[in-house]
Amino acid sequence: MGLFDSLFGQAKAVSSEEHRERRAQSRSLESKSRAITSADVFGATVGDSEVTDYVEEGYQANPYIHRAISLVASSVATLDIGVYDGKERPQRVTGEDAAKLIERPNPLQSNSSFMEALVTKLMLNGEVYVEAIGPSQGGPAELYLPDPSEIDPEVDKDADGLIQQYVQETTGEEWSPREMHQIRLVNPENPFRGQSVVQAVSRAGDVSNYGRKYLHALLKANGVPPHLIMLAGQMGPEERENFEDQFAQRTLSAFQEMRADGLPKPQVMQDAGQARLDRIGFSPDDMELLPSMQQAAREVATGMGVAPELLGDPENKVYDNVKQARKALYTETAIPMAEKICGELTHWLGPQFEFSDNRRFYFETEHINALQGDPARKRELDLRELESGAITINEYRQRQGKEPKEGADVLLVPKSKQPLAVARSPEQESEPQPN
Repeated sequence: MGLFDSLFGQAKAVSSEEHRERRAQSRSLESKSRAITSADVFGATVGDSEVTDYVEEGYQANPYIHRAISLVASSVATLDIGVYDGKERPQRVTGEDAAKLIERPNPLQSNSSFMEALVTKLMLNGEVYVEAIGPSQGGPAELYLPDPSEIDPEVDKDADGLIQQYVQETTGEEWSPREMHQIRLVNPENPFRGQSVVQAVSRAGDVSNYGRKYLHALLKANGVPPHLIMLAGQMGPEERENFEDQFAQRTLSAFQEMRADGLPKPQVMQDAGQARLDRIGFSPDDMELLPSMQQAAREVATGMGVAPELLGDPENKVYDNVKQARKALYTETAIPMAEKICGELTHWLGPQFEFSDNRRFYFETEHINALQGDPARKRELDLRELESGAITINEYRQRQGKEPKEGADVLLVPKSKQPLAVARSPEQESEPQPN
């Protein structure tokens, strides 16, 4: 048995039907969050002592976090990761098993939907697990993304700290490192578990979430902030309860009349006795709530690697800023993320598909409009290269999206220039020319 087999073990053969049945059973079980709960990140929900899962508070309840993760995930998905071969100018490989697998990882997902789900899980959980289904020999036939919160890697400290197997908490099912691979973000506290990107923007998420909850509660209360009724005299329990109910009813009636008339008509209580109404809450202006929420959105964008302009920042949302922000989204966040994923998949699946040294999972960026710049400027630069003899006519036509022409694989050289090999020296010029 070789080193690879002793390290990864023998993969058990699992049919697609068995896998779908197993996944159906897994989905019927109640999912529990593994990594970071809202106790660690967001704290208790406003008005509720129970702590909710951070995915709900972040990805599902916060529009900025949701949008930022969606932008990164969809951008990675548009890169169309495939199999490439070659060192200088790698060419895309088609028709082979590895290429077919990455183009259609499983019957339920295309390449783009699979990669979008992978990046979303990776950013939310800090780690994602890719499960391989197929024969015991050779590469897998299908890839799936199980719930990261249900998978635990088991590490053998006596074997150089390598992950020996993966275990599902709810069912106890086990996978060898050949059958499952973990892709994780850096976690300084645990080298075997990833850190969610949501954790870094948790406080900014708090400000954004609580601000919207406060505004929502204020609107539901017809704009009335929390208040305190101060009474000059003493009241019995029953008299006090009647007064509170009467005050609430009168206030509700007043606002109903105001809405019906469309006027801010005040309501004066004649039978309240010697009572004073003191406001104990603050208005959004008093707290500078809207500027604080806008600043929180910028912090979320920074932590997620997305420019604030793409999250609707009203102060910077002009055409040039948005155009540069879209380009930066790819160059600073999406492409590095895609390179990480490609490297992990090559490291894991490459030996199973017997990749050569120059074969790997990778992508091209020529089809991404955000990276191509101004089309008119690009055509001008291409034309200059053609006129200077840097590219052939057919290379120029290819860049313009046109079909090549026969006999056009030639360079255009200006009349004022000639190759050094054919240049004549002054002595050659003075020699008599043969008749």
